[in-house]
Amino acid sequence: MKTTFETLDEAFDYGFRLVDQTTDVDISGQDSYGYEYRNSTGVETVSVLIQQMKNAGGFMGTFIPMFPPPTV
Repeated sequence: MKTTFETLDEAFDYGFRLVDQTTDVDISGQDSYGYEYRNSTGVETVSVLIQQMKNAGGFMGTFIPMFPPPTV
């Protein structure tokens, strides 16, 4: 599965969706927050690299937890 995209819109077009913190559960583990989530149907996020988005350090390229496209 492809998990590297130039823009967030490309990831959306591929079928990925962002986490909804009001309905999705953070499963990152002890002393961690915001790295892994699970939705109500049991699907877990994957780390998606968005190359044209700045990270917390101000450099290009950031990883975002996103739900993968549905499988057929």
